Amino acid sequence: MKKLVGLFSVISLGAMLAACNSNPEKTVYDHLEAGVEEESAYTENQSSLQEAEEQEQQWYEEVIELGMDEYDQIVSLTDQLISSVDQRRDFLAEEKNGIEAGYEEATKAEAEIESIENEEAKAHAEEVQEAIEQRYESYNSLHDLYAESLDLDQTLYELLAQEDLNVEELEDHIDQVNSKYDELKEATDQFNQQTDTYNQAKRAFYESADLNVTFD
Repeated sequence: MKKLVGLFSVISLGAMLAACNSNPEKTVYDHLEAGVEEESAYTENQSSLQEAEEQEQQWYEEVIELGMDEYDQIVSLTDQLISSVDQRRDFLAEEKNGIEAGYEEATKAEAEIESIENEEAKAHAEEVQEAIEQRYESYNSLHDLYAESLDLDQTLYELLAQEDLNVEELEDHIDQVNSKYDELKEATDQFNQQTDTYNQAKRAFYESADLNVTFD
């Protein structure tokens, strides 16, 4: 049976800063938290992707329970499945735009790091930038795998709609789908880990820089 993806990845930790005078630490903070705001569409799309995946799973299970004497219903459901894949492609593109915008904003903080006089805070700020890069790289891998899984899902639904369905071909393709989902699960776990690392590095920087920050 085709597996449900269940792709949920957490966004970076948000923080609020009490009023303070402008300094390099505050400028770094501003860029990092502006990056979180730029990613806001990402969390919204995670919910949309999850809902679409769950609906597809339901339709898929209905299709495989139908016999060929109910072919018209099979075609109707597979049309809905393929439309859902197209919708998920749109969600994925919007999500990537949010990640890209957040990354571009957060990396602007790097220019201010050399101006930080507090050596401990400076070291933590450098760790933040390293974490940003690793998280971004991890997301790109996750995105590419998800895009590949969408193509495999669409092919699966097209196979199910064939009146002269080849069962062996279908089973082979389902194996490919599930194998890709295993890769996707691993990449999701890696991205979540990189996000946790980024959150921890950011918190350590804010604390060492004596910024009066309240975390979400």
